[in-house]
Amino acid sequence: MKQNNWFDPFFILENLSAEEKLIQKNVRDFSNNILRPIVVNDNRNHNFDRGLYSEFGRLGLLGSTVKNHGGAGASSAAYGLIAYEIEKIAREKLNLIKPGDQVYHIVQTQKSLSSFP
Repeated sequence: MKQNNWFDPFFILENLSAEEKLIQKNVRDFSNNILRPIVVNDNRNHNFDRGLYSEFGRLGLLGSTVKNHGGAGASSAAYGLIAYEIEKIAREKLNLIKPGDQVYHIVQTQKSLSSFP
């Protein structure tokens, strides 16, 4: 029997596809290198950079589960990984993750809009 990992007790990470792992890595890199400094600076200055919408769109994070209309057609698991990596920045650095926060709101709004049949 395998030893449980405290971070992944249900072995979800080892069951991700190669595409899902790549998506998670790319979003994690984006979040750590680009998003974190913007969010920290904007939080200190009580500002919101609307250019984040363009960055998220450029990376294919908006409407990521949509298969047509220019969406990536990613799996629901990939969407969950995207949301996790982005939300982690707000939780780690700012302890502000709640529905009113702008970065969180971008991800949740795009999911709501892209889920409509």
